[in-house]
Amino acid sequence: MKVLLVGALGNMGSRYMAILKHLGVDYSIYDSQMRMSIDSAAQGCDRAMIATPTIAHPQSIREVIRVLPGKPILCEKPITTNIEQLSEVIKECQAAKSDLRVVYQYKKAYIDDFNHGPTHYNFYRHGGDGLQWDCIQIIGLARGLVTLREDSPIWDCVINGQRLNIGDMDRAYVSYVADWLHNPELCVGVNDILAIHKKVKEFVHDRG
Repeated sequence: MKVLLVGALGNMGSRYMAILKHLGVDYSIYDSQMRMSIDSAAQGCDRAMIATPTIAHPQSIREVIRVLPGKPILCEKPITTNIEQLSEVIKECQAAKSDLRVVYQYKKAYIDDFNHGPTHYNFYRHGGDGLQWDCIQIIGLARGLVTLREDSPIWDCVINGQRLNIGDMDRAYVSYVADWLHNPELCVGVNDILAIHKKVKEFVHDRG
């Protein structure tokens, strides 16, 4: 097993590289800032992880499909913030027989808590995709029982009364990647990705 890590020089790429090292998995790195081509980086790889910025996800997925046709792909969330673009990417993966999964680490670690209580998420310094899309997991899993705020400099996530910390998230990331490598059926696939993205779009619309 050897993983092609696309977007390796960014913040999320560094996180995934550390996880792959921790899990003892062989990997090859590629980033658009490197002089090496993705074709060269993909040599000997049998799957790919995508950690580029959201705006680059669709193109990154297409590049992986080209160099590793039919191989499993794990993409950082959200895949895109455009529903139509997401539909096109999913169709391309299906046509290439590439099993596309998305990072949704809360699903493994906290699904029972999401199903049995309300969720509150407050993140002032959210990423470039906007609070709603950075919270795609929260919105998708909380089934509408979610409140979002961004008026505090302190990260705060409470699921069914349980306050999560950074250590919880780090462990969930590692566990999710391990599942993708060895039990991919436990990870979120194309049958759920589009529905989750539509749920976020509806949530954003309902909030006005």
